[in-house]
Amino acid sequence: MTCTVTGTLVDPSGIALAGAPYRISRAGGIVGSGSATIIPKIVTGHSGASGEFSAVLYTGKYALTVWPATGETYAVLIAVPPEATATLADLMDQAQPVSPILAQVLEALALAEAWAEKPEDAAVKPGKFSALHHAAKALGFRDEAAAAAAIAVAIVGSGNGLFPNGTVAAPALSFAADPDTGMFRQGANVLGFATGGALRLRLMSSGAEITGMLSGTAVQSGAIDATAGRLLPVGAFGLGASHGPLADLGSVRRAGFYYAYSDATGAPETGSANWSVLDMGGFNQNNGVQIAARQNALNTSPLYVARYAGGALGAWYKLHHTGSMLGTVSQAGGVPTGAMIERGSNANGSYVRFADGTQYCWHSLNLGSPVANGAGTRASPFYTGPQDWTLPAAFVAPPKFFPFAGQGAPVPIADRFFAVSNSAASATGITYIRASRLSSGTDATDVTVDVFAVGHWF
Repeated sequence: MTCTVTGTLVDPSGIALAGAPYRISRAGGIVGSGSATIIPKIVTGHSGASGEFSAVLYTGKYALTVWPATGETYAVLIAVPPEATATLADLMDQAQPVSPILAQVLEALALAEAWAEKPEDAAVKPGKFSALHHAAKALGFRDEAAAAAAIAVAIVGSGNGLFPNGTVAAPALSFAADPDTGMFRQGANVLGFATGGALRLRLMSSGAEITGMLSGTAVQSGAIDATAGRLLPVGAFGLGASHGPLADLGSVRRAGFYYAYSDATGAPETGSANWSVLDMGGFNQNNGVQIAARQNALNTSPLYVARYAGGALGAWYKLHHTGSMLGTVSQAGGVPTGAMIERGSNANGSYVRFADGTQYCWHSLNLGSPVANGAGTRASPFYTGPQDWTLPAAFVAPPKFFPFAGQGAPVPIADRFFAVSNSAASATGITYIRASRLSSGTDATDVTVDVFAVGHWF
């Protein structure tokens, strides 16, 4: 039967022994300093901050030894009654003193018990362990030796071994300190490698399969790392992810896809345009071709192409498309810089300008009655009044002028023929245009003259 003993440890003068280590050793048949057989049963501990004490003991006699901080040793024999609970004070009232010799015997017995039964890896003294500890270690060595023997039996030749399949969580070949990391057989002709119980690599007859991210020198160190033999991640040279911004379009020299802001050096245009850039390498790093496209207004803006030569980016040239072909033509020093074709009209007529400098203008003029002047004779033919034509778009020099005059029905066919003349032509207009009838017919229907001018706008 067990009994819970509680109370306070005190010295002979009644002062509480706070934090004092104690040992309770069972002493069967001992009363006073007799020589009965000792049956060791040890309980050890420390009293509380105020000397509190609590222990669960079997019914019987015990030697209670206390070592307070003052250096003394107190030892008494107590008898634990066959009751569920008891107070230490009651037991101490009936306690018997322990002779010094018996105290030494009890201490020696406790030490002997420790040398015999102290658990594995629990030192009896610094660096010294019990027989139970050494027995456990011996059993461990036996098991390891048996495992080694099993592996040795599995060896079937020089360097060959037979092992169980293992699993991803417990590989067949692993490590004592890291049992979920190693190699295992996942299936027929499939070798798996695991770390932390997770599959990382499979080697199969058809190839290899890697799970997880690759890093290190086998992979690009940056988006434009061109080291031969390295793997390309997403974003390499702008593939699958944007790379940039480029501060200088002439600094790339690595085939790939990039972007640049409007303030980038070497951009095809200045202003607010951001750029998407395709770099196509040549036979070496210093030669190649670069294409740039505006990210805004792409549908009306041309593409640009430039060539690397000797490590330097040359001039940009426009590549027009259906969205940029028509627009405002322009030039700088005789080199076209705008759209390919420009077409327009105003009150003075219509015009077409081409990027090479060619320009056409046309208009229709009502010259009025063909018999307003003249007598209808050879010497004095009928003719209209004069009109001036201000050109709808200026030329760089006086253009070639082509007029065509006529009348429609019901004017007789013979009376519909006219000769058109003019006074002078300039870069901005044609003056004194009039039509003369080539017959003596007197029909007065107004004459319409279609006028054309051809020249260059630069």
